[in-house]
Amino acid sequence: MAQHEPLLVFVKLVAEVKSKYIGRDIAGNPTSYVPLGILREYWTARRVSRVLHSFPVPLDLDVHLIRTRYLQIFSMLVYSDYDAVRNLQPLFISRNLTDDSLPWSSRPSAWPDEKFFRDFFRLIAANQWQFFPLRFSPDRLQDFPAG
Repeated sequence: MAQHEPLLVFVKLVAEVKSKYIGRDIAGNPTSYVPLGILREYWTARRVSRVLHSFPVPLDLDVHLIRTRYLQIFSMLVYSDYDAVRNLQPLFISRNLTDDSLPWSSRPSAWPDEKFFRDFFRLIAANQWQFFPLRFSPDRLQDFPAG
């Protein structure tokens, strides 16, 4: 169980943070989320490395790359399932699906329409919104008069 410790510590942090940050979903219902600033502060190079080395065969991934382009995806995978982290390289990094490409309303076209990819999308879809809250600003809304 010690190998799962870095992941369990993060899950506990998410539970604490989510109680402090409440936004609204599309229907106007309150929903909790984890701000990007909290993720940047939490995921030091050492903490990312500890997760990567918690597997029987450590994951050989660039910690700096994760922290700069895949931090929200990494967080979502860590939170979703221990084994989901193994898919960071083959499903995201190798396909250049960075944090900027999420959240998704459906399985990305870069993933084949096969059972594994459909199942994996279902696994992460439930957790993606708490790590990818939509931020609205006038420059991101169509037909919204800029100030």
